Amino acid sequence: MKKSIKKKSTLWKWWSLLRLLAVGWVWINPLVGIIVNTLLDTVDGDMFERMGWKRDSYEKWDKWMDLVFLVSIATYVVWYWQRDTVWYIFMLVFGWRMFGQVLYGLTKKEWLLLIFPNMVTGLFLLKMVLPSFLEIDLLVSAPWPILSILMIYALFKEWWLHVAKLDISDLFFGGGRWRSRG
Repeated sequence: MKKSIKKKSTLWKWWSLLRLLAVGWVWINPLVGIIVNTLLDTVDGDMFERMGWKRDSYEKWDKWMDLVFLVSIATYVVWYWQRDTVWYIFMLVFGWRMFGQVLYGLTKKEWLLLIFPNMVTGLFLLKMVLPSFLEIDLLVSAPWPILSILMIYALFKEWWLHVAKLDISDLFFGGGRWRSRG
C-alpha cells in the first residue's frame, strides 16, 4: 500500500515537470506549445482523480499550473506581438482572467471562473493558427464578433468544468467519481 502511495506522489511530480516543460515549449514553437499544454491540461484531471486526489486538491494544483501557463503566454505576447488592437484585446482578456483567478483563489467560489472565463488561450491559439486573419481591417476595427465566439466557447468550457463539474472523460466514459463526491 505504501509503495502505491509513493508511486502516486512521484507521478504527480513528473506530471508537474511535464506541464512546466510544455509551458517552455511556447517559447520554442508557440502553436505546438499551446496544443501540448491544452492536451495535458485536458487529461490531467481524470488522471489525478484515478490517482485518488480529491477534487479541491487537484483544482489548487491545476490553477497554479494554469497561472504559470497564462503568464508565459502573456509574456510571449508582450515580447513578440506588435502593439496593435489584437495586442490590447489580448491584454484586456488576460487581465480579466487573472483578476478572476485571484478572486477564485481567495474565495474558492468556482462560479467566479464563469464570470472571468479563460479567453486567453483561445485568442492566442487563433493568432497562432490564423495570424493574418486577426489583422483584417474589419476585425481590427470591430473585434466583437470574434470576441463573442471566443466568449461563448470559454463560457461553455468554464460551465462544463466548474459548474457542471465534468471533465473530458465524461464525454467518453460517463460521469466521473469527483462529480458524485463533490
